[in-house]
Amino acid sequence: MVKVAYWDTEKSGPVPSVLGQIQGTPTIKLVRPKRKAKTNKQKDVIDYNRERKASDLETFALDLMPNFVERVNGEEDFEKFQKKARKYGLPMMLFFSEDRRIMNEIKFLST
Repeated sequence: MVKVAYWDTEKSGPVPSVLGQIQGTPTIKLVRPKRKAKTNKQKDVIDYNRERKASDLETFALDLMPNFVERVNGEEDFEKFQKKARKYGLPMMLFFSEDRRIMNEIKFLST
């Protein structure tokens, strides 16, 4: 899931420094927490440099979406998975596949 916002460059004032420079509009940037950062305040800002088509925007967002899918390798891992789900009151979904890559649709369900 991606939260989308609109920034009016004429009415909203200066752009926060974390977003970098805006050199013309439309400009599209993806902002996400840095991996392995100690706080959620540190951000990666990724510029969108593809065509302005819905399919390209969708691919860009999905490819950069965080992945919270856990890999289960055996009964012990499955028990840990169940315990964590019960602890936080989360529904569980198991996806069985021979393909080790995680499809974007499965990543989406994990967010």
